[in-house]
Amino acid sequence: MTDEYELDYSDHCGRIERDGRSIEIQIYRGREREDASWILEIVDDLSGSSIVWDELFETDQEAYDCLMKEIEAQGLNKVIDEAPDAPMPD
Repeated sequence: MTDEYELDYSDHCGRIERDGRSIEIQIYRGREREDASWILEIVDDLSGSSIVWDELFETDQEAYDCLMKEIEAQGLNKVIDEAPDAPMPD
């Protein structure tokens, strides 16, 4: 038996390109609760690896704005290579 968890996807999902790189933006939440927090995830175009933010967002717009601010401040390559606000290993 397979349990499927249904998700609601934001209208902000999609692909963006900057600095010769592209990412797939995925912003989603569980469909079971309308008050569920939104999750922000990006998928790297080259490696196919994903980065999921630790922070949960009240709205999909907040998640999208957070990503755009990171890209503006650091550039897309840095956002792809280093998850924002990730703790540094000891």
